[in-house]
Amino acid sequence: MSKVKTALVIGSGIAGPVTALALAKAGIQATVYEAHPQAADGVGAILSLAPNGLDALQVIEADKVVQALGPVRS
Repeated sequence: MSKVKTALVIGSGIAGPVTALALAKAGIQATVYEAHPQAADGVGAILSLAPNGLDALQVIEADKVVQALGPVRS
């Protein structure tokens, strides 16, 4: 049986890049695809993360950086 070496990640909201980084930590090269041709800079005002979202960020060692950017509520 062969080991998985590559993966496709569809969607590059928050979960897409985090998934790609987690796959990279596992030794899997991921390519992220997004339907929108450009970033949505200036759209939206607040980002909320559920506890499982922070857990996912912890896997890629990005949780502390994200928590330092804004208030954390429990």
